[in-house]
Amino acid sequence: MMNRSLTELRSSLESLIASYGTAVVGYSAGVDSSVVAAAAKSALGSNALAVTAVTETITTDDLLLASQVAEQLEIAHQWLYYNELDIPNYASNPTNRCYFCKDALYARLRHVANENGYNAVLDGSNADDAGDYRPGRQAAAEQGVRSPLLELGITKAEVRQLAEQYGLPNHDKPSAPCLSSRVPTARRSPVKSLKRLPARSRHCAGLGLASCAFGTTTTWRGLSFLQAISSVRCSFLPRLMMPCVRRGMPMFRWTCADSGPAR
Repeated sequence: MMNRSLTELRSSLESLIASYGTAVVGYSAGVDSSVVAAAAKSALGSNALAVTAVTETITTDDLLLASQVAEQLEIAHQWLYYNELDIPNYASNPTNRCYFCKDALYARLRHVANENGYNAVLDGSNADDAGDYRPGRQAAAEQGVRSPLLELGITKAEVRQLAEQYGLPNHDKPSAPCLSSRVPTARRSPVKSLKRLPARSRHCAGLGLASCAFGTTTTWRGLSFLQAISSVRCSFLPRLMMPCVRRGMPMFRWTCADSGPAR
């Protein structure tokens, strides 16, 4: 997509989606799926349906955002309720956990599409995802899910630019891995552990660390910085850590701008 203007990117995206005739969009309120939903609404109008999964790994904040963005887009929006921890092979947290999660999601989206006469099921995978280890891509292929951003070679940076052009309020929303990905593989993902993580990440956001997310391991619980935060110095750490210590989290691993390697 080098040397293509945003206008050309948007036109190509909407033209590809228009070729489907009707479509269900797997919509999580992340910037990628929000752009696909916006393009689907523009290209297909009432023939587009955004569907949001409501499971243990979706935060309340993201559900509220999903509702807000869908309302702004005026796209038909449906909630899909199910229990991810009931999915065979998912709760045991294997290295290809993402495959089982996405397979269950895409099967349900395909059912919604088939039951309501929609031709295509779309997701928000972008061109940058092609270089990562993503077992969920196998599930997408098996379920016949289309990934218009990926197919057109649209990168994450371009997705954000498109989101801003569409006027989406989440155009600068930091990338955030799902809650289950913050639990090490081979360790089960109990509901209690998953529910703790969003509140602890919100504590970071309240301190101005929008790119910070909590994760857990078998022997320690700590912080995973999703992006480099050059303004954070070690003198800032007590404000970050002490509320967590009071909640029974005495051991941490961290990275900060003047501390050298993570410890």
